[in-house]
Amino acid sequence: MPPSASPPSPARFQWQTEWKSVAFVLLMLPVLIALGLWQMERAEEKRSILAAFEARQALPVAALSDLQPSEWENYRRVSVEGRFDAERYWLIDNQIRDGRFGYELIALFYPAEGPALLVNRGWLPGDVSRRVLPEVVAPAGEVTIEGEIYHSSINPLHRGPKASDHSWPRRVQGITAKQAEGSVGEPLLPFTLRLAEHSVAALSVKRMIINVQPEKHTAYAVQWFVMALALVLLFVWRNSNLDSLIQNRKGHSA
Repeated sequence: MPPSASPPSPARFQWQTEWKSVAFVLLMLPVLIALGLWQMERAEEKRSILAAFEARQALPVAALSDLQPSEWENYRRVSVEGRFDAERYWLIDNQIRDGRFGYELIALFYPAEGPALLVNRGWLPGDVSRRVLPEVVAPAGEVTIEGEIYHSSINPLHRGPKASDHSWPRRVQGITAKQAEGSVGEPLLPFTLRLAEHSVAALSVKRMIINVQPEKHTAYAVQWFVMALALVLLFVWRNSNLDSLIQNRKGHSA
C-alpha cells in the first residue's frame, strides 16, 4: 500500500487567534506606545525650556525693582542692590562637583526696597567627613548683585528645615522660598536669584539648564515605538500561518 501523501501546505493566509498572545498584546502595546509618547512630550518640554532660556538670556539685564511680578520668569537676568544676611544661610547637602563633595550655598538677601529673597551663590567644597561645615564669608555693606530668576519646585522628599531648628547655618536637602519663609519668619520673594559667574558674591557657578537633551528623549521614544512594532509583528506571526507561507514560497523557488 503506497504511503499516504503529506497534506499540502496552505496557499493562502490563515488566522487562528491565540488568546494568551491577545491578552499580552492588549496589556503591553498601550504601555509601549504611552512610554514613546511620554518621551516625545519630554523632548518637546526640554526644547521649550532651552528656547525660553535662550530668549530670556538675550534680554538686557533689568533692575529687579523695575519688573512686575508677571515678568518674574525663569532665566530672566536681573540686578538688585542690597545687603546679605551674614548669619542666616542654607547649605544644600550632597552636591558633587567634579568628583568632590560640597554644598550649594543659599543666602538671604535684603534688597534696598521690597521683600527679602533667596540667592544661590553657587557651589563650595565641603568636609567629606561632614563634621565641619565650610566657612562662608558674605560681602559687607550694600552691594549690587546680578543673576537670573529661578522658580524652584518643591521636592516631596525635601521637607525643608524643621520649624524648631533655630541654629544657623542650616544643612538641608533642598529649600524653596516658601519653605524658607518659615525659617526667617517673614515673607520672601517667590523665587531664587541664581548669581551670574561674574557677579559679586558668586562662588563656583556651573549649572545645567536641562539634564537630558531633547535628542536623547527622541531616541528613547523611537526605541519604545520600535518595540511596539516588534510586538505587533510577533503577534501576527504567532496567530497566523505566515511562517508556513514563507517556507512554502522558499520551497517553490528552490
